[in-house]
Amino acid sequence: MSARGPREAVAGGEWLYGRNPVEEALAARRRVCTEIVLPPVSLGDDGQLARIRDEALSRRMTVRTADRKTLDKIARGGHHQGVAMKASPYPYVDFEELAAGGGDGQPPRTLVLLDHIEDPQNLGSILRTACAAGADGADGVHDQLHGLFFLGEVHLLVGDGPVGQHEEVALVGQSLPDLLGDEG
Repeated sequence: MSARGPREAVAGGEWLYGRNPVEEALAARRRVCTEIVLPPVSLGDDGQLARIRDEALSRRMTVRTADRKTLDKIARGGHHQGVAMKASPYPYVDFEELAAGGGDGQPPRTLVLLDHIEDPQNLGSILRTACAAGADGADGVHDQLHGLFFLGEVHLLVGDGPVGQHEEVALVGQSLPDLLGDEG
């Protein structure tokens, strides 16, 4: 499998790489993050690297120091920006559970339903926009790239670019036609 975005599937999870995708995954707290690989601490570290390192240490993750060559190998040629993190697979949610939120005087959930999106970059843009607009979740992601990539890789592809915010949007692990039944 070639590197396609800021994620690389591995046994038991995936390597996320790039500063923003890693920082967003840590902030979203949807995944179990077990290991992080960073460059050696230097006086030139910017605030983002320091925040990522501090968060990893506070979670008692395994923190490894590696040179660029090692990070290049982990990211399989992807743009790691000096950061790679091993995390559990993306935790897809059940549509009924997501749609049931908003009770007890809470405003109804905002859900984005997708159909016939063929380009993974468009899918990523839609999810980032949904996040920025305050959407709670998206469905139809499962079947958007069906037949082209395995389900776990859908998440690998949409994170390409200077983002990672799609970690904040709950993704439903069922296809839109399955949810709609025969009416779809």
